[in-house]
Amino acid sequence: MHIMAVWVYLIYFSIGLAVSMLVAFYFPQHTEIFTEENGLVESIEAILYVFSGIIAIAAAIFTKSKKYVPLSFSILGFLLFMEEISWGRDMLKYENFTFLRVRIDSAHDFVEIVLRTFDTYWYWHKPFVAAALLLIFVSIAFILIRKLKLWKNIFSFNAKVFLIIIFFMFLFSSIIDSRIIRFSNFTSADMVIFEEYFELSASVAWALIAIELLQKVICVKTIKQKLKSFLVRYKRPETGT
Repeated sequence: MHIMAVWVYLIYFSIGLAVSMLVAFYFPQHTEIFTEENGLVESIEAILYVFSGIIAIAAAIFTKSKKYVPLSFSILGFLLFMEEISWGRDMLKYENFTFLRVRIDSAHDFVEIVLRTFDTYWYWHKPFVAAALLLIFVSIAFILIRKLKLWKNIFSFNAKVFLIIIFFMFLFSSIIDSRIIRFSNFTSADMVIFEEYFELSASVAWALIAIELLQKVICVKTIKQKLKSFLVRYKRPETGT
């Protein structure tokens, strides 16, 4: 995948952010496009994660080595899909477990529970807890990437950029969802719009990484096949002595 994909993504993100701001400030009657449970935006996110999971499986089938990379990416894609559909709550019609008035239907709800606990008993600790959780997450990710040498040996430039983008999109979404930072000029509905848009942007970047994983394998495989065919076709016959 050419570096142009990064620029196309950045253009998409800028336009999408502008549309989100227009809806939040000038067209609030269309807020449900972003905020509706299993609505348009959430449905697109779910489709992109399923798509990335399937594409990553295809990449794992074609690749000859380090199959754990696309397989892991595929599993994460399907898990994120389950997150988007609230683990089948609406389809299976079951009641979610509630703790500290937080309805648990996704993984980030556990972070909200931790923050709400500190918000209830030690309010001034809340920013420090959020910073500590972020530091722990970044440290674990850094250790795993460094240990497996994923950053240097496996991921391309585009994939690295998209992984960084995904990290910040999820970070911004979590900050909004946990209400660590509040803006007086934004209503709760406005914040949900931006939260969902950041999550949508993360799903787009995730799908682009999956496409690159498959494209990398397919391109290399195709080149090898064509080269082998060329050599076989024009190989000189051996002459006996």
